[in-house]
Amino acid sequence: MGLFTKKYCEFCGEKLGLFGNTTLKDGYMCKNCARKVSQWYSVGKSNTVADLYEHFMYRDANKEKVDAFRVAGTMGEYTKIFVDTDARRIMVSTSSDFAKHNPDVIDLDDVTAAEYSIQDSKTELKTKDEKGNSISYEPKRYEYKYDFYVTLYVKNPYFNTMRFKVNSSYVHIDPWAETASLANYAFVDRYTPDTANNEDYQAYKAMCEEIVAFFNNK
Repeated sequence: MGLFTKKYCEFCGEKLGLFGNTTLKDGYMCKNCARKVSQWYSVGKSNTVADLYEHFMYRDANKEKVDAFRVAGTMGEYTKIFVDTDARRIMVSTSSDFAKHNPDVIDLDDVTAAEYSIQDSKTELKTKDEKGNSISYEPKRYEYKYDFYVTLYVKNPYFNTMRFKVNSSYVHIDPWAETASLANYAFVDRYTPDTANNEDYQAYKAMCEEIVAFFNNK
């Protein structure tokens, strides 16, 4: 096919624009149809049109499970785990509008393991010299940011992991700012983040531990 050859979605027949479409091994998928794909399923040039037709059948069947889902409890903050205790099923979603987003319904017995991780990053803080130029502190100062992730390992024909962020916004720690008001600041470590005494950090860590314990002891 040439660059300017007209292309059409294999699933709805829509004429495709130049950008935002998915290229498959033997065809194309428009943006609207791509939104119907499970968020945990990575689709690309290794997938055939037949693969996606089968996946859409799976997604249609999933809608029936969503309709039958009865939320008995939730875990998490930004991304929530919705639990149907009677049916022993879960859904993972950032939205409670299940009809619109059609989150994958997973049997509890199909969750084989769970773990959490804390992703950190640090950024150097700068000051200004007498000419207004940005310069490093001496010694250098940093602020630290933390995000908390849970990974579920599942048995599913289209994906085997579900990794999601638990916190709605990163946890920020500036060791210098947090110790500047202390009377004995000269004897305090002003360069190492004190995660053990940061309430937000410990709250999200405990949230992750609760989620992981739920799945590993189900």
